[in-house]
Amino acid sequence: MLKHFCSQPVYEAWVNQVFYMFVQNWNTDINKTTRARCYTLYDDFRFKPYLNLINIEKVRVALSRFRVSAHRLDVETGRWHKPVAVPFNKSKCRT
Repeated sequence: MLKHFCSQPVYEAWVNQVFYMFVQNWNTDINKTTRARCYTLYDDFRFKPYLNLINIEKVRVALSRFRVSAHRLDVETGRWHKPVAVPFNKSKCRT
């Protein structure tokens, strides 16, 4: 709707500003938690074009899950253990 009330350059500047603010907020929230620690180390918020090149859906889904820490690797699930979570620097993947 905003697009109808202002020029294209003004609209694009507004969209970019809103996106920038969202990403800054998201990065601040991510840095306050252990969730998505791998994501912040290896990637940024933007869509990666190489995901379009992966034709095998299971591989694309697995890679996308890794990118956003929605996977079941021990480095992620170790922090869920109760009563004592496994510290990040002590977590190890099974061999």
